[in-house]
Amino acid sequence: MTMEKQTTYLEAVNWLHNDRILCNDIAEKDASVYENMRFSLDWEKGEDIFQWYLTDCSTSDVEYLERRFGLLFTYSDLLGLYVLCVDHWGTSWDYVPCVDNGSN
Repeated sequence: MTMEKQTTYLEAVNWLHNDRILCNDIAEKDASVYENMRFSLDWEKGEDIFQWYLTDCSTSDVEYLERRFGLLFTYSDLLGLYVLCVDHWGTSWDYVPCVDNGSN
């Protein structure tokens, strides 16, 4: 029996070799990142975004990463680019398991 390796969050965000820059104040500077979220959060259950990363992802990159790994993205109208939204904290990304839906 072969064991499949669990994909980590670090592997998922690096899958397409996109660049990213931490920009935790983007939500304060550009309210459109809340309006353009491609996912929903239950604020009452404590769900939140803890880190915001500006990316060079294309629309097709974002669609693939969302579908394959469940990564969370929004779009900044101010900057004209996609933002990776990190909804976990306190653990190194190489220890955070990630959904891997295969080659979907």
